[in-house]
Amino acid sequence: MRLRQFHLAFLIISLFIVASCQKVDIQYGNQALDNQYTQVIRVDTFSVNLATVFVDSFATSGTGVALLGGYTDTAFGRIDTKCFFDLQPPPYSHSTVYDSTTYDSLRLILKLTKNYYGDTAKPLHIDVSRLSQQIIFPVNTSSFYNVDTFPILSKIGSGEFIVNPTFYTDTL
Repeated sequence: MRLRQFHLAFLIISLFIVASCQKVDIQYGNQALDNQYTQVIRVDTFSVNLATVFVDSFATSGTGVALLGGYTDTAFGRIDTKCFFDLQPPPYSHSTVYDSTTYDSLRLILKLTKNYYGDTAKPLHIDVSRLSQQIIFPVNTSSFYNVDTFPILSKIGSGEFIVNPTFYTDTL
């Protein structure tokens, strides 16, 4: 008899525990819940702080490296590079040696590094142009940046090249 009472008491206590652990169903909808069973807070307004961030320019002068080429980006469109540099004859002890010289020909030899981006199987088009002004640092600066540019006079040469950047000894 005691065993039967024990089982009955155990069954009643178990049902009470199971029934007390059941939580109230929450109906998510258009109205805020305001009852004593839940602590759900509905917030229907919020503020957004937005900002436009411009990537700052970076120094490109004095690196000893020039980037050539371009590519078409799906988000930004066509992106091409431009390189500007002065070619000077070697210095001589007589400062008047070049006073009466004229331009005959120019050979531009570019040594490649192993850095590249994109499809190198496509030909690379390079234009070489004369600048209309001397390259001089802007006031109070000692570097040129990726946003700096110079006006050109005329194109003095161009070519299409297949580049193999994996060979370090390759040149254009």
